[in-house]
Amino acid sequence: MAKTQKLDKKTEERIALAREAATKMDRTFVASTFKTLAKHEGVKISVPGLTATHLKEVAAHKLLVFEGTALKNVMMIDISAHYIHGDLPIRDGEGKVKPSVVRHFYILPGYLGQEIAASVEIKEKTSLLTGEKMIIIDIVQIHANGFPVEVDAVLRLGAPSTGDTGEVSIPGTDKCVRIEKITAVKIAA
Repeated sequence: MAKTQKLDKKTEERIALAREAATKMDRTFVASTFKTLAKHEGVKISVPGLTATHLKEVAAHKLLVFEGTALKNVMMIDISAHYIHGDLPIRDGEGKVKPSVVRHFYILPGYLGQEIAASVEIKEKTSLLTGEKMIIIDIVQIHANGFPVEVDAVLRLGAPSTGDTGEVSIPGTDKCVRIEKITAVKIAA
């Protein structure tokens, strides 16, 4: 079990109330906060293939999460079926290996192992229970009914950090995630 951090009484009460509400609503409560660090439309993405070691299919599910970091309100989020891929493994405080970056792929069937045009949102997830941070990248395929889509950026994982704006540091590493500008190209969608 991950090491817990000392929570103040108010935070403990809010987590307990949110858990209770989630149970009554048949949802899963996530005791974490999420902060959007970067967004970009028109990003070229290489989707892992079906045989990728850390690729998993995730069924649609319903979450209850805190809205923002003040922990005053909760939001209901319906997540559609998608694929996840864990990247850049690190050892946590207990010596367990886990990904420092998780990519969520919301793609049409048949696009595993392909290049796609997508909108990308990079978020930092912070556990309220342990204080651990990780990077979550939501990748949503752009649908254009078979017409090519112009992309002007590419997603780079595990790049060496240079201090440039637009870099997102990966917790527990000296690496970063960045949406890097490229010469515009068209990708069939």
